[in-house]
Amino acid sequence: MRILFLSHGGGPLPLLGDSEHTELVKHLRRITEKISKPSAILVISAHWETAAPTITANPNPTLVYDY
Repeated sequence: MRILFLSHGGGPLPLLGDSEHTELVKHLRRITEKISKPSAILVISAHWETAAPTITANPNPTLVYDY
């Protein structure tokens, strides 16, 4: 099983279109050319609060980002 870890950094990078993120965007595009389509994507958040650890398996979750 191959795993690729990506941290979002200090914000929703590179989604804001900041010109300083150009190299990061180019690098991420190069990665997609070298890996196959994932069978699953796992997103772990320290920003979501629940009384107990919570898991969703919704294929189309309504939450886009959590901050």
